[in-house]
Amino acid sequence: METLHRQIRYAENVENPKLFTQLLNCGEGNVCCHQQQWHFFLNQFHLLLDTLTDESLPPHWRQQCLDHIYKPLFKLRQLARNDQQNYEINQLYYELRVMSDYVKAGLAT
Repeated sequence: METLHRQIRYAENVENPKLFTQLLNCGEGNVCCHQQQWHFFLNQFHLLLDTLTDESLPPHWRQQCLDHIYKPLFKLRQLARNDQQNYEINQLYYELRVMSDYVKAGLAT
């Protein structure tokens, strides 16, 4: 899992966009309790957001992150059990909206 995270975060294999599918599918079945699932998808979101906002990476790699970042958010929304978790998800969506506007402008140039 760490190797996959590193490959995505630092664009070590930019010719393999299937890494994103592997990231989003790997480990999900191995996560047993609600709290572990929550952290699993939260970590996926932050990995994709960090990679998305890294201007030193190739634009097409960052675009892949933008294309996939909603998947862990959707899973988190399904897992939310209380107002605090719903609030946290709304904050993540807000952060993504702000950052994606900034990133889209950079990717368009």
